[in-house]
Amino acid sequence: MKMLIIMKFYPEYRKFLVSLIIVFISLLSFSQNSEITYKISRDYSGLDDKNLGMSAKAKIKGIYNALNNKECVLVFNKDFSVFREVDKIELDNDPYQKMASIFIGGTYYCDRTKQKFVKQKEFSGKLFNIQLEYEKLDWEITKHKREIGGYTCYKAILKSDEAIIVWFAPELNFPFGPIGMGGLPGLILELTKNKLIFSATKISLGNNADILKFPDDGKPISETDYKKMVKDNTAFLFDN
Repeated sequence: MKMLIIMKFYPEYRKFLVSLIIVFISLLSFSQNSEITYKISRDYSGLDDKNLGMSAKAKIKGIYNALNNKECVLVFNKDFSVFREVDKIELDNDPYQKMASIFIGGTYYCDRTKQKFVKQKEFSGKLFNIQLEYEKLDWEITKHKREIGGYTCYKAILKSDEAIIVWFAPELNFPFGPIGMGGLPGLILELTKNKLIFSATKISLGNNADILKFPDDGKPISETDYKKMVKDNTAFLFDN
């Protein structure tokens, strides 16, 4: 009531109070969890030029086409992010869909305050929590810009792997992105890695009530031990 009286009789404060309310609502929104939905696509141009049989090419195209039905979400706040595939029950029995999930690589958990990075992945019917090294990625930020979802985005290239190209939005000042990529002064709204493209289709700020934490299920394992386990259990595939 007092604020309404002030706004009525002291119009010079009206603009200031309105601005203060807008800032408060904005801060409240950004203190909650937000969510970005990404669609996935894979460019298979040039596949026909490879020295592969027709059956192999057909299977690869089937997997790539299955990726077009995949969606992922990035749920995040200022300190924590979870990136995962969206479950689609109607596609569970499609073998191409299961093979396409390999390209996503699991569920990624990142806590930047604790500098902890975990990827949860299934192998041989068991869940593993792979303890990944928390590293600061070295990006080359370019002057190229374009609009994605109403936000001005800038192009950045990972210096250690020029096949990884992203477009990030400085207006969304969170250092996260798909498949564990991040460390930029803004959210990654598009990521290209070896012709696999993650493109933001929906941005929802402050409207997700998920509890963000590291997984309770799954066996902890180092990245080195996980790779060794996979190698040891798949060696027979490469035996003469």
